[in-house]
Amino acid sequence: MSYGQSSFWFLGRYLEDSISFNITFWVKVKGSIDTPRLRRAVELVSQRHESLRTWFSQIDGDDPTQNIMKESTFNLKEQPVKSEDEFLCIFNDMKNHVYDIENGDTIRLTLCEESVDTCYLLLGFHHILMDGMSSDILFANVQQAYRDGALPPIPLQYSTWAARQRSFVESTESSQDRLFWKTEFATIPTVLPLFPISGVSSRKILKRWHMVRASTNLGNDMTMRIKDRCRSLKVSPAYFHLAIWKTLLFRFLKVDDICIGVNDMNRTNAEDTGVIGNLMNILPVRFQSNPTQNFLHAVKEARTKVMTAIGHSKVPFSVILSDLDISRDSTYTPVFQTTFDYRETFKKSFLGQEAYSPPEGLARNSNGYDLSLGALESLDGESTIYLGAQSSIYSLADAEIIIKSYVHLLNCFTEHPATRVSRPSLFAPADIAHGLDIGTEAPLVADWPETVIHKIDEAVQAQGSSVSIKDGYGNTLTYSEMDHRVQAIAASLMKLGTVDSACIAVFQEPTVNWICSMLAIMRVGAIYVPLDYRNGISRLASVIKSCEPSVLLIDSANSDEAKNLGVDKSRVVNISLIKTSNTTQVAIAAKPETVGVILFTSGTTGVPKGIMLKHSSLKSSIEALTKTYGLGREVVLQQTAFSFDMCLDEIFVALCNGGTLFVVDNARRGDSHALMDIIRSEGVTYTRATPPEYSSWIRHGADLVHENRTWRYAFAGGDWLTDRLCQEFRSLNLPDLKLFNSYGPTEITLSAVKIEVDYHKNSSVEEKIPIGKPLPGYSIYILDSDLQPVPLGITGEIVIGGSGVSLGYLNNEVLSNEKFVANSWATHEFMTNGWTKMYRTGDKGSITSDGKVMFHGRMEGDLQIKLRGIRIELEDIESSILQASNKVLTEVVCTVRGDPEFIVAHAVFASTFSTDNESRSLFIQKLLTNLPLPSYMIPAIIIPIDTIPLTTHLKRDRAAIAALPVSHSIVAEDLVSDLDSFEAALKELWAMVLPAEICQAALFKRSSDFFRFGGSSLLMVELQSLIRKKFGVSLSLLDLFQVSALGEMAQRVRNAMESLED
Repeated sequence: MSYGQSSFWFLGRYLEDSISFNITFWVKVKGSIDTPRLRRAVELVSQRHESLRTWFSQIDGDDPTQNIMKESTFNLKEQPVKSEDEFLCIFNDMKNHVYDIENGDTIRLTLCEESVDTCYLLLGFHHILMDGMSSDILFANVQQAYRDGALPPIPLQYSTWAARQRSFVESTESSQDRLFWKTEFATIPTVLPLFPISGVSSRKILKRWHMVRASTNLGNDMTMRIKDRCRSLKVSPAYFHLAIWKTLLFRFLKVDDICIGVNDMNRTNAEDTGVIGNLMNILPVRFQSNPTQNFLHAVKEARTKVMTAIGHSKVPFSVILSDLDISRDSTYTPVFQTTFDYRETFKKSFLGQEAYSPPEGLARNSNGYDLSLGALESLDGESTIYLGAQSSIYSLADAEIIIKSYVHLLNCFTEHPATRVSRPSLFAPADIAHGLDIGTEAPLVADWPETVIHKIDEAVQAQGSSVSIKDGYGNTLTYSEMDHRVQAIAASLMKLGTVDSACIAVFQEPTVNWICSMLAIMRVGAIYVPLDYRNGISRLASVIKSCEPSVLLIDSANSDEAKNLGVDKSRVVNISLIKTSNTTQVAIAAKPETVGVILFTSGTTGVPKGIMLKHSSLKSSIEALTKTYGLGREVVLQQTAFSFDMCLDEIFVALCNGGTLFVVDNARRGDSHALMDIIRSEGVTYTRATPPEYSSWIRHGADLVHENRTWRYAFAGGDWLTDRLCQEFRSLNLPDLKLFNSYGPTEITLSAVKIEVDYHKNSSVEEKIPIGKPLPGYSIYILDSDLQPVPLGITGEIVIGGSGVSLGYLNNEVLSNEKFVANSWATHEFMTNGWTKMYRTGDKGSITSDGKVMFHGRMEGDLQIKLRGIRIELEDIESSILQASNKVLTEVVCTVRGDPEFIVAHAVFASTFSTDNESRSLFIQKLLTNLPLPSYMIPAIIIPIDTIPLTTHLKRDRAAIAALPVSHSIVAEDLVSDLDSFEAALKELWAMVLPAEICQAALFKRSSDFFRFGGSSLLMVELQSLIRKKFGVSLSLLDLFQVSALGEMAQRVRNAMESLED
């Protein structure tokens, strides 16, 4: 075999997909064709070329070979059709045909006659047989034989070409070319990052290749403009397109070094031009970023680089890889992860008749690259740009975004070719404007009074005798009673002196009194600061120090603990001692644009930071939520921490709408079973919780809400809403219950986006759930690193503008100026309302074409680690473990430990799985063996845990998880040099397939890598067979690629043997 054929032979055994290497092509012929004459022409061509009479084999571990049959099985088949649609069905069937290359089934040619003067010629073949240029040679030969009735002898057969290629590589004649490639790649380019549009954070191991394909027609005008520019530069349009592609890659991916695989037809001698076979080579062409370079120079550089590479193209790419001694990885292709191809379409005539082949008439084979860009130029003056994208990384929509950007740059540089490559925007202005428009929701026509306090006053007047607040201690207040209590506390505050704009903290039991204290503080124009006991006294003392409250409102139950907060006794008021009066009246002093609430959240310095929320923002947010989702007099469960912004949502949704708020007592807060019991017994209609919390509720209390008809709204937020949670809600079988996702940092007041999630339908585990669409009065901007907007579908930082943007951080002007910036894209309506700032969330996101906001994690990559030089997303590992466990594990959190570092996973088993330690241990062992991850991403250990620790705000507490002890000893095998007897036995098998000179000189260790010791893809196949014979276990090539280090491979073989014994 040639080197190219050897690669396809190996890949055919490595991949699970049998049609990845199919190439299928059709041409429509207008005119009459002599079918017997055509059949004879095909027979002449098939006998002329040995490659068309080839079958492939590998016998008893020998090198694979191509074999020549005396008589060809390749002939013209006929299949009449009634229409083009019927023909396209045949075309699709051939695209999916599984070729039996070991029995000579490598190529097919079918003539489909539709009428006397219309027919279709359909060609399909396996890529191991021949390349794209060979199909052109094949059709040219068929036409010559059809015309002349004979063909001259062929000067060079493919088998001779392949032998000559191997002879060249093995001789000293190739030394200069090989030295060139070693010098060019003395350092290996960094693996390309994924485009910021991908829905995944890392590449997966590919068991099959499947590419989504996007394309666009450039039209005659653009094609001619490109040709005009190329004529003036004296270059082929291929180099113009290659320069656009490498510019786009540099700009999009923000890297300094890029390698692109450029397809080369590899016909270096005159006699090669008539050879049919797999001659194609792929040339690694390397570029360095130069933002000051103008595009004309970029085109010339592309030509120079390619021509230089072609000058050394006799060396096959697989030999270059071997010479460079590159370790292989099953998640990406070595050296380059993107390719480029340029070619012309089929000629305008065939067999003397008019012929046409549309761009979609060529079904290319899939490949393992992330992205493959091609430019297809037709002879009628049009060009097609097509992009193949690996479907495990990119969607069709992603590919279309890249194509759009490519065409935009094409327009810019054909119009102004002397422009610097860094100057034009990556995106068309119209696309950016459309994204800004989709991400902005106009405010509602507001008819609520200026603050939530004013709105609650209206509710008091309308619902005086209705229940407003209940608590878990048995206290109940009507709206009138609540008002009397609020007025009494407000009057007491006024007696203390000036309280306008002063901070007043609340540290009490979760009773009706807490809610009345909060309303009283806001009523007198002071600033409410909640101190939730679950944050701990020391942390609350830090809050007190930061905000310096003029008053601390406590109750008798907390009076002793309050003494440890560091507040002067003269400023502490025990509201348990304040008597309620129905005669006191305190006017509302709250003003829309003043601070109403300060909530403290974690700060990077270890000191909590206070976020200042305006009265107007609270009112706008609750009004928008109420009107958008048709909320009414809801019965709301108040169970979140008072320091969490969800608490404000719970309180004001209930009281602004004349509903009832149930404040859960300390004993039942966080008790999932008890909370579900409250939902049932109190007729709760509205809840707010994080997804982990909802999951716990359902697991431990589903039976309590069986056939419940009151619970209608479940709003989630603050963490990932997963398909698993949707399944859990579906298991409740409550048709009246709606589930909503929502998102919004505290800095933008409650929530900026929400969306109803249709959890009643089954969805893919891989399918991400949107976090919502903008609420009225909010704008969601997706900005790049320069804070410039990007189009729909592009990932960037989520930046939020509109009515809810807070006033910044208390006493922290520097951080406020960094995070709250001027809104350059505020609409006129926003500007008129004074909404001139936007908040930088630090979160990654994108907006879909239908306006849904997708969340992609943190911009800062706080869950991204670098292990042995490789960047890894811990969430990626967690998700993979959950999927591989097939629902046996319900939650997984990974942390990094040790020096050298290793990954530890803590996992919660489903309640339905055995509690027996041995059963769990066996399951974990098998799970670790079969995880669909590269070896460097597999945790050293998975430790069972009853529950995942949560923060006060019910999010996963990763710091607490990282502090948990590792309960099993871990041996870092890659640090041990000596081999045990089993590893030594495996090493002997290595020595049987690896180059002898390397084995004699090398010292094998557990960390020794198969590919570092001269291994190749084909040698791995040999090793696979030897392992099966020696140890009696069958490991897939995929298994072996995952564990190419000797110690790891030996352990994998051991595990497989143990599994058989079990």
